[in-house]
Amino acid sequence: MTEVRASARITGKGQVQVPLSIRKKMGAEIGDDLLFRLTDEGQVVVELRKRPSLRQLGGAFRSERPFPGIEEEEAGAREAWVARRRESAEK
Repeated sequence: MTEVRASARITGKGQVQVPLSIRKKMGAEIGDDLLFRLTDEGQVVVELRKRPSLRQLGGAFRSERPFPGIEEEEAGAREAWVARRRESAEK
């Protein structure tokens, strides 16, 4: 791996902007986390922790019943909304 060097300044709030050249080289994107580790030798090691995308999380939460389909879900939501409106009108 080719070494990439860049510098950044710590703000008054303790924030650091990771330089674009470093972000590109490490593949960092908005929403990713960075883990900072200080070694016994005094070096700071920064590790990228990618956040899983929604596509990667798909299927992570299993359901007891299969998804009926968007039309059925929308119809059920409409029925529930109508029932709530009817109940509030009766009060």
